[in-house]
Amino acid sequence: MENVNNVTVAGHLVKSAELRYTTTGKPVASFVVATNKRISEEKQIVAYIPVNAWNQAEELGALVKGDAVLVTGELRTGSYEKNGRTVYTWHVQASNVMVAPFVNNKGNENGNYDAFTDEIPY
Repeated sequence: MENVNNVTVAGHLVKSAELRYTTTGKPVASFVVATNKRISEEKQIVAYIPVNAWNQAEELGALVKGDAVLVTGELRTGSYEKNGRTVYTWHVQASNVMVAPFVNNKGNENGNYDAFTDEIPY
């Protein structure tokens, strides 16, 4: 059996995408997608999922807080040293990102995304 690493994420950006360039000039767009799962009338679980997109990076760099996206790709891990300790990281390496054309990207059914924060909890 061949191993499989496929991820699909649908949600909204918690802050505007960041467009960066490698030292060789290749663009990469980075953003965080929030997904919500309602588990009761009063409670929901929110996951904050970091995404790096190399394909369409310059176009995706124009995404703004609240935009609805559908991301497919692979889960990637990494690590770095900080203060003598190893910090482990993960993100979705996007192979395709679709901006939801059927959603009003300027807000949810109540008209805003003020519940999202620029402070990502990790």
